[in-house]
Amino acid sequence: MLTTRPRWGYSADTEILTSHGWMTLSQLTYASEVATRTPDGRFEWQHPERVTFQPYEDDMVWFHSRTTDLLVAPDQRVLYHVRQRDCRGGKRIELAPKECITLARGLVGRSVALVATSRWEPADPKRDIAFTANVACSYGGRLAKRPKGFAVSATHFAAFMGMFLAEGYLGPPVGGNYPIYVTQSQKGKGFSAYQELLNCMLNREVPWRSASGGSWCFYNKALYEYLATCGKYAWGKRIPREVLDLPTNDLGTFWFYYWLGDGSLMASPGRKDIEVGQTTSKEMADGFQEVLQKLGGWSIVHTVIEKPRGDVCGRPVITRHTLYRVVRRAGNVAFATKIENVSYKGTIGRIIVPNGTVYVRRNDHPVWSVTPAGC
Repeated sequence: MLTTRPRWGYSADTEILTSHGWMTLSQLTYASEVATRTPDGRFEWQHPERVTFQPYEDDMVWFHSRTTDLLVAPDQRVLYHVRQRDCRGGKRIELAPKECITLARGLVGRSVALVATSRWEPADPKRDIAFTANVACSYGGRLAKRPKGFAVSATHFAAFMGMFLAEGYLGPPVGGNYPIYVTQSQKGKGFSAYQELLNCMLNREVPWRSASGGSWCFYNKALYEYLATCGKYAWGKRIPREVLDLPTNDLGTFWFYYWLGDGSLMASPGRKDIEVGQTTSKEMADGFQEVLQKLGGWSIVHTVIEKPRGDVCGRPVITRHTLYRVVRRAGNVAFATKIENVSYKGTIGRIIVPNGTVYVRRNDHPVWSVTPAGC
């Protein structure tokens, strides 16, 4: 048996949130910015102070449930909530939960509430967003007239990006026109909100056309060129950093307008219905986990392999792309109902950051995890 000291670290398939998406520890560099949590619960980007790897063959501690999946070495420190109660006047009173840290091996056989949320407070949030278009060259190398730019408030930008990533696409440029489409049927839950948003953004009544199921269309080269960087097809779309760095209120607007197009409610017996967003883009599903964390919540991603749905001329209709469901979880903890030792042989990764806490996930189930003061 190969043993290592100290016995702390993460399984090789554990990912950590960075400013460029989720990465395994083996993909990190010291230039990477990783998601960390301050002792008072604030979300911060920080560069790692140290990233190391080591072969490991011994027991690991597996935290798992329907909403949790974390595999760590026995001496890995774990951040969890402890419920506090008081008795006053013969009545039991629930107090605010206390955050505690202990070694993973001390939790084997128990069930715990792992800390899953943080507080996002950007230092210099943007209030307005502006785009300029590339200037084409005319014959003889002369520059053509500069196209009209596009400027909008951060709130309207957040709403539009949520709407576009859910229901929008770009048409082919024709005769110097750059068409931007947003689809929605008149019976869709986002129809009224989308119509109002487009009218407000463009300062005019944007007509809805009933052709091809119903859509709005408008033209702007500057916005078109920006949207082209967000992915051409639905399965290749991504949430741009300009959206991810918005303040909490605007991120809430972004999520809501996306949910109006590609969202639904999942019934939860005895509890409030759970919001679910759907996408065929794994990169966008990953981005939503960052969005919902910055909203003071958290989420898990379910991967759904679509089955044949109906048939056309006797042939089954099969979705070519995997569907990802982003489930917005309630509360601020992820309950690990089973904690057990499992055998492990492979590589473990370790990371140290100034704040001492990083946002990690395994199999699309994220939690906050504590790193030690030194290797």
